[in-house]
Amino acid sequence: MSLPYGDVVLDDWRPAVFCSAGIGIAPMAGMLSHLVTARSGLPINVLHADVEESALVGVPGELGEDELLIYIRPASGRTIDPAALVAWCEPRLPYFQVPRYVAFAEDFRRTPTQRIRKSELSREVAGLWDRDAAAHRSR
Repeated sequence: MSLPYGDVVLDDWRPAVFCSAGIGIAPMAGMLSHLVTARSGLPINVLHADVEESALVGVPGELGEDELLIYIRPASGRTIDPAALVAWCEPRLPYFQVPRYVAFAEDFRRTPTQRIRKSELSREVAGLWDRDAAAHRSR
């Protein structure tokens, strides 16, 4: 791949990072799907131009399996529509990795090694944007 879309580097310890300006991601989405279904064990991030940082956590689902809640810190001066963000994710991620809930964060608490402290993020979904509820309202 060439700039401005970024480089893809896969080895046995670095995260796989996929960047997109909204075009040219179809080959990468296929690779991402393969890495996930092959259970490669690589941390995988999909980057959106309006997202500065994100954290994905599981929350208890109504039917026993976890649902996904994504916390988004928008890029400086950007606003993000949750429905548009989820619609952007749908063709790029396997269906089971598309978040159901979207929440926004101004910043994240960090570990000493600067990782996001996901264990400290709330798992409460009341009042958050909900993909299933939004789909039900649009019918």
